[in-house]
Amino acid sequence: MDDFGPLTCLLGQRVTKAVMVHDYVHLSFGDAVQLSIFNDFEVEPEKSGIADLIGLRVTAVHSSAKEELIKLEDGLRLRIELGSEAFHGPEAMRLGRAGHDTVVWN
Repeated sequence: MDDFGPLTCLLGQRVTKAVMVHDYVHLSFGDAVQLSIFNDFEVEPEKSGIADLIGLRVTAVHSSAKEELIKLEDGLRLRIELGSEAFHGPEAMRLGRAGHDTVVWN
């Protein structure tokens, strides 16, 4: 796994908003960083959900061709699948940051 992908900008950031919007997830990290997830994902441990991410700080990110993994405080993990079977539209994820170009996984 590579630890130098676009999601490294999340390191140390706190999740301020985490909601399901129709068929995708939208995460906010303050006012400057937004992450939308359109692919299959899971929050671990198993009994955790998207709302459990609110208030937690990102401690690590790991990128590979198969998945993006975001580790948070309290041992929670957000795993985003990147395999072709996980796609439900033209984009897997979209990362928006104030003052930077939008990053799209497709």
